[in-house]
Amino acid sequence: MLSGGLQKKHKIIGVFIFLIMLLIIAMIYKNYKKNNTYEEQTVMADEYMQEEKYEKAIKAYNKALTMNESEQELLSIRLAEAYIGLNEYDKALEVLRASYNKSSSLIVKEKIEEVTAEKIEYQFNQIISRANTYYSNKEYDKAIAEYNKAKLIKSKDITTYNGIAKSYIEKGEYHKAREEVIAGLQLTQSDELNKMLNLVDTYIMRDRYEDILKAATEYIYQENYNESIAKYKEAIMLMPDEDRAYYGLAELYISLNDYEKAITLLKSVPHKILTRSLKELLEQAEELNNKKVEYDLFLSELYTIVSQLDISEITGMMNRPTYKEISDEDKPLYYFIKDQYERIVENVLIIYNDNRIYAGGIQNHMRTGLGIYINIDPDEDYNYYYYKGEWYNDLPHGLGKTEEVITEVSDNGEKVIQKVITDGFFDQSMESGTMIKSFYENDVEVGNIKYVTNNGKPAPLLDKDGNRIMNEDNSEYAIGIWNRGDKLTEEYYYVSPETMWGVKLIIND
Repeated sequence: MLSGGLQKKHKIIGVFIFLIMLLIIAMIYKNYKKNNTYEEQTVMADEYMQEEKYEKAIKAYNKALTMNESEQELLSIRLAEAYIGLNEYDKALEVLRASYNKSSSLIVKEKIEEVTAEKIEYQFNQIISRANTYYSNKEYDKAIAEYNKAKLIKSKDITTYNGIAKSYIEKGEYHKAREEVIAGLQLTQSDELNKMLNLVDTYIMRDRYEDILKAATEYIYQENYNESIAKYKEAIMLMPDEDRAYYGLAELYISLNDYEKAITLLKSVPHKILTRSLKELLEQAEELNNKKVEYDLFLSELYTIVSQLDISEITGMMNRPTYKEISDEDKPLYYFIKDQYERIVENVLIIYNDNRIYAGGIQNHMRTGLGIYINIDPDEDYNYYYYKGEWYNDLPHGLGKTEEVITEVSDNGEKVIQKVITDGFFDQSMESGTMIKSFYENDVEVGNIKYVTNNGKPAPLLDKDGNRIMNEDNSEYAIGIWNRGDKLTEEYYYVSPETMWGVKLIIND
């Protein structure tokens, strides 16, 4: 009976052990199956990550997290990376911080710092991308606003300073661009920003250059040529490697007939900016200067022969093509006489038209001093008229004489040269006081008369009763007695009551 009880007890123990073994085997199997499912999830999640299927990877990692408590740090890091793949940095940080709160792991802490930096970089790049898009679309104010936002995230990144400076340059606000670059340089000392500063300074200098050229042009419109020349020179000093100021100043010199200065200037242009236009302008200046030299020689010679009253030589020069070209101008030509040191003296040659010339003194652009004003017709045979004497305020005034020569044909077909010379005092081009008028035929004096005038009107001779001496039909009155061969005759010289005598070249104009 004792033996039977022991056997029964042993059976119960065997069953219990068997059940325990079954439980152990079941638990082992369950853990095996669970671990096997976990491994499948992690492998699947990793494959999704490689294929950049981040949303599926997130689901797989989250499922894996519920299966394995011991791998929480690793799975949290991988889950965070999956969120980063979708640029969801805040969710990534949320996962990592939850893991760090449980474990205080150094690895997780470092990952949090890494993701935080990536988040900042991502946000920065997103703003820069928008700013660049605005810049490409020429929406510069919006671009500047976005670059400034990016600057708040990364204050030492030169991309923002470059972007803002470029936007201001496109708007033509060069000084604002410079301020931005200087601000960036103070923080970064960047070589790239130094290059940008040089570029901005070039734009500022070019902007100043444009303003100076505009001012030079405006002064030309105002006929303030000295100021215009000064402005062009200022522009050349500012940007000596730009060609437009050289061209403008050379053109101005040419328009002022100062060809030598134009030539000197154009020959000083740096070879690297010597454009075809500048070369052509130099050729034009040299051609005009050669012509001017030719003109100067011609005009100097003409001044001399006019001063000497060499009529035949004057007529010959007036028939030259050079004179014809000069006299065709719409306004008088002034040629100022220079001394041996090339200084302008108070003498001038003025060519008014194809047959009128003045040679003599000048002050304040008015004929003053001694001078000769001649009207000569080179197409007629020896016909001319001149006044030689004193001038004041552009009019004959003082001692002087006039000479008039007319060639006539006599009844027998012979040419007769009639000449009348008048000597005396002229008051503002009118005869005044005692005058002598001499008459010639073929350069032989045939007689002269002495008479008195008052403001150009000859005074009448009076008889013993104080009455005017008149001609037979009382149409003219006597002003003087003929003197022939140095002998006073009893012949009177009569004039009409309307007679007014003076320098014909002035009073008949």
